[in-house]
Amino acid sequence: MTDARQEAKRNNIKLLKEANKILVLQCIMKLAPISTEEILKHTGLSRPTVINLLKELTDEEIVTKAGFSESSGGRSAALLALNGEKHFALGIDFEFPAVRMAIANMKGDIRAQESVVYPQGIGKEDLLPDLLRRIDRFIGESGIDPALLDGAGVGISGVIDSINGISMNIERIHGWHNVALKSELEKQLTALQEKLQSGAFTPAQPAKKAAKPASEPKQEAPKPAAPVVMTPTGKTDADAWKEAMNILKRSDPGTFAMLTMGKYAGCDGDPYRWQAPMGQELYVGLMNQEKKRTAIASALTQASGMQCRFEAIGAVKEKKADQSDESFLAALETTFGKANTMGQEDVKG
Repeated sequence: MTDARQEAKRNNIKLLKEANKILVLQCIMKLAPISTEEILKHTGLSRPTVINLLKELTDEEIVTKAGFSESSGGRSAALLALNGEKHFALGIDFEFPAVRMAIANMKGDIRAQESVVYPQGIGKEDLLPDLLRRIDRFIGESGIDPALLDGAGVGISGVIDSINGISMNIERIHGWHNVALKSELEKQLTALQEKLQSGAFTPAQPAKKAAKPASEPKQEAPKPAAPVVMTPTGKTDADAWKEAMNILKRSDPGTFAMLTMGKYAGCDGDPYRWQAPMGQELYVGLMNQEKKRTAIASALTQASGMQCRFEAIGAVKEKKADQSDESFLAALETTFGKANTMGQEDVKG
């Protein structure tokens, strides 16, 4: 047999092994927890092949034991499942102006997620470095060890060169032409791995969830006719809000862009309130994060000349004339969640 034929045979054997490995892995993904006997039945592969592949997958910490099957008189069979703690992937949905990021394990469980809305007028020179910084920070704050990230996937609109990983054009972003997004992301992740190996980077530990209060706090509805508040600088509260927005537009364009999605809801002395758009209650949680609240309050303090606080609130759904209080409250809870819904006594009247 010639060298070329031997090489071709080795390649065919390697490809066949990889195909069988993927087949076994897909079987476990769909049917876990599953026994070795069931894998043999569903894949049609020989016992030695399955045993060897399972050993490889276990050594690679892709597959792990997941207890034992119920015994019918004989010895219980060991069950296998995907290891949800050793392999992760980063996903980026680049749907400008919104960009969403998530880290999921092999089971598809999302372990961390974050989103940002960029201003419409932002150009490539500002957007790309900011996005890479956000990705770096997102991974660092996720609590996931970067060494466990097996890869990253990007979903992006516009014309792309999928082979070379180049985003060729996005008309909505000024200057976005032939951006080597794949190589930029690879450099970012490689740099993160190097920081990890040198000890210059330590993944953040996931924050412990606070104990749920005995009773859900009621969300205060905005006053429809809030009085005008005059600030020490002689501005009305509405003018101070506009000036604070201009400050944020320059200093924190991401936060500014998110605020433009909703509307100013007035100030009866303290705090300044911002109302999320109907059906977008996710923004309430995002804007009430301590870092964003502090940034917005700082801009308001600068604009008004007095110490200010900021609070994001949800949109108030209007009640139909022929709708009962009970059905209206149920509709609110369905839309916004029970924790974000006003009590029935706030709905009446």
